[in-house]
Amino acid sequence: MSDDPKHVGLPVAGYVAQSADKVALVNNNKLVEEAVLRLLDQLAELPDVDKRWLSIGRTEIEKGFMAINRSVFRPARVEGDLNLQISGLIAALIAGLSEAKE
Repeated sequence: MSDDPKHVGLPVAGYVAQSADKVALVNNNKLVEEAVLRLLDQLAELPDVDKRWLSIGRTEIEKGFMAINRSVFRPARVEGDLNLQISGLIAALIAGLSEAKE
């Protein structure tokens, strides 16, 4: 697999640029996941299927694909002064709540 060119990561802390090969691999995983989820959608239409267990199975499959894709993209941990970042976030949330009350 080639590591070039790089696709720019999302503007989210911990997300990094990815190679075209990794993006293609995860896109293939997403297609397989969608095929499985559509099969589960069909099963949900059957009257004698236990919807609770089907829901549990669906959640576990979604979690599995998420884990597989994270294994490819390997998002990093947030860097920097976490206290400063959290303080700014809390201040923004408080300001937003104050505006919502007005």
